[in-house]
Amino acid sequence: MNSAFLRAVKKFAGLKGFEVLEKTTLSFGGEEFTFDAILLGFFGTIAIKANYAGGEVYGGYKDENWCSVGADGKKKYFANPVAETNGSVRFFKDLYAAEKAKCGMSDSFIVFAGKKTKVFCDKRCDVYTMDTLSEKLNGEKYAKDNGADIDAMK
Repeated sequence: MNSAFLRAVKKFAGLKGFEVLEKTTLSFGGEEFTFDAILLGFFGTIAIKANYAGGEVYGGYKDENWCSVGADGKKKYFANPVAETNGSVRFFKDLYAAEKAKCGMSDSFIVFAGKKTKVFCDKRCDVYTMDTLSEKLNGEKYAKDNGADIDAMK
């Protein structure tokens, strides 16, 4: 796991008093999701999946595969990372409802954790880089206190 990615997530969490669960797999209702980091805070839950493709990354919301092009021009294809997290917001809502936990809002997104990775995808993709992660986390969406019970969400 990329230590810069985890450092950035933990720094944000520490400043806000949130908790971080690292490399977590959750199963419920016949579904299973694995995330590299899950942030729990007064706003709710953010589930983040890291992708380590480097270079320039190209892909679309509905594309089956995405492509990364390295500095040497070599192309590498990989499964659409957005498709991997589709359904995770509903998953968290169903999980917390079954546990009767006050969970606030749930969100999930992808972070391309390579230091110099550039991503070119359509706007429907909730995809960030290490350069844009801080801006995403410090957005208004995660500043709102939704009364989530962090202990109940663990």
